[in-house]
Amino acid sequence: MLRVEQLMVMLRPRSDVDEAIRILTGHPRLRRPERQYFVRDPVDFLYEDDDHVIELLLWKEGEYGGSDLCCSFALCHPDSIDACFAELILELACHLPADVSIWDERAGVCHRCNGADEDRLRQVLADKIQRSRRSWQAVAGTGRARLTCGEAIQRFAPHLARR
Repeated sequence: MLRVEQLMVMLRPRSDVDEAIRILTGHPRLRRPERQYFVRDPVDFLYEDDDHVIELLLWKEGEYGGSDLCCSFALCHPDSIDACFAELILELACHLPADVSIWDERAGVCHRCNGADEDRLRQVLADKIQRSRRSWQAVAGTGRARLTCGEAIQRFAPHLARR
C-alpha cells in the first residue's frame, strides 16, 4: 500500500549493527518507545521534541546485507518539521556514518547522497517533502498535528486504514 501519510528516508550505515545501535541509543533526542512494536528486528527509536515526532527503525539485516535505518514522519506535522528532519538526517548520516537514499516516485529515481553532500541532500529533501505533503493534503486535507504516521492515518484519513 502506498504510504501517503509519511515521508520516509533510508540510511545505510557503514558501521556494524551494534555500533549503529550504540550511536542511536546515545543520541540525546532519540529514545526507545515505551511500547516496543518489534521483539527482535527492527529496533525502533523515536525522536521527539515539543513540536515533532520522527520514527526510526533499524533493520539489522538490510536488503543487501548490513543494516538499514528507516526514518519517517507524518506529513500532517507543521512545516517546522522540514528543517528538523533534514538536520536529523544530516546528523545521522555524519555520525553513523551512512549513505542516504530518497526515493522519488514521481521521477522514478532514487537519489543517493551522503552527509558530506549537505546542500544537495537538503535540496532533495525539501523537494520531496513539498511534493509528498501536497499528495497527503489532497487525500487528507490540510489539518496539522504532531502525530506518528499511524496516528495521522487514524485522525485525518481513517478511510485509508481500512484498505
